[in-house]
Amino acid sequence: MQNSTVLMSSPEYFRIEYSINPWMVEGVEVNLELAKDQWSGLKSTIEKCGAEVKVIPGNTVYPDLVFTANSGIIKDKSVLISNFKFQERRGEEIIYENWFKKNGYDVARIPSEYKFEGRGDAFVYGEYLIGSYGVRSDKEALIYIAEQFELKPKIVKLVDEKFYHLDTCFQNLPTNNNDAIFYPEAFEDSSLNEFSDLFNLIPVSEKCGRFNFSTEHKSVNFPGLSYGINGNFMYLDQYQSLIFAHDSIGYTPIDLPQGSIPTRFTQMMFNLDPYLRYMYSGRKNPNNNIKHSYKSRFFRDDYQPLDEDRGFSNVFYQEYQFQKTFNKVYGHIVSTSGITSNYIKGDYDEIYGDGGISKVKQMFNYSIYSQFDLKYNRINFSFGARLEHFLFQEESLFIPVFRSGLNYQLLEGTY
Repeated sequence: MQNSTVLMSSPEYFRIEYSINPWMVEGVEVNLELAKDQWSGLKSTIEKCGAEVKVIPGNTVYPDLVFTANSGIIKDKSVLISNFKFQERRGEEIIYENWFKKNGYDVARIPSEYKFEGRGDAFVYGEYLIGSYGVRSDKEALIYIAEQFELKPKIVKLVDEKFYHLDTCFQNLPTNNNDAIFYPEAFEDSSLNEFSDLFNLIPVSEKCGRFNFSTEHKSVNFPGLSYGINGNFMYLDQYQSLIFAHDSIGYTPIDLPQGSIPTRFTQMMFNLDPYLRYMYSGRKNPNNNIKHSYKSRFFRDDYQPLDEDRGFSNVFYQEYQFQKTFNKVYGHIVSTSGITSNYIKGDYDEIYGDGGISKVKQMFNYSIYSQFDLKYNRINFSFGARLEHFLFQEESLFIPVFRSGLNYQLLEGTY
């Protein structure tokens, strides 16, 4: 932002007393102190980035004066002032006009019959005028501006009231590739072909949904027994995706899997996690606690990165664990042993790789483990062993793992 000038308006009179877009809820109380702090933080950040900030004082009659991007459109030292669509903002025009004149700009007005809302709907990009119409601004206003500034018009139509300005659904980025993000459903032409020769267009989407649930039942007939099932469902329809590669990488985002050409993903993921626990203290020796637990997860990920190419991932994990605690005067001894199995199946080459004996990749992982923990006064000693068995296509691998540890409690609050 070096050598740039940014226009801001102080927010001391900002409030919401009318509604002129779907996001405004009339009567909502603004936390003015927080707004002032945020505004000051933004101003300070812009200045630290090397830009000069000019400030128009707030106005008691026009709370939306803080949205200075809507003041007009600038080319070099020439300004064309906006003609606001809604009556509530029309008095801002003379305030902006006077400020620009006092600060050395050549100021002119757009014909009053044309509605136009400034940088919100248009900006100068080299020899082009990039603009939108259909909600707040008129197409005729954009053509007039292009003629006055001697620019080539690149104009698109907005069709969603939620995205009433171009700057709510399109933004060019400060990259070397002329990248720009946009929301396709805001435009009449969802592919935005009019801008495709100037920008590397990256579409984004808002379509997603999620549902979680959790259940648990504690048995009355069998004290110490509890069981239940948890679940999570998620749907995405956007230009990125998450897939489950394996349990160490977990969810892996896919942004632009085909290089610079964005790809739309429709994806459905869910997991179901049933579990069972049983805790028992013997009547003869209540200090010897026994715990049995079983937990599992079935995970399914369906994703469609291309219309003609579909992929999926399946994961089925199970674990049984037995734990026995011996409480002693000097501390306790805990013995923990268990067995696990993990099955993964997937058929998307971008993630799992191509080749092999089958397009569908499968992996099995089994393990057995045991660990002992001894707590003796302030000393805790642990020792454990685990044997892993991996099966992937034609490969088979056994991996033993050993671990041990020794801890000493210095003070009451350190352990």
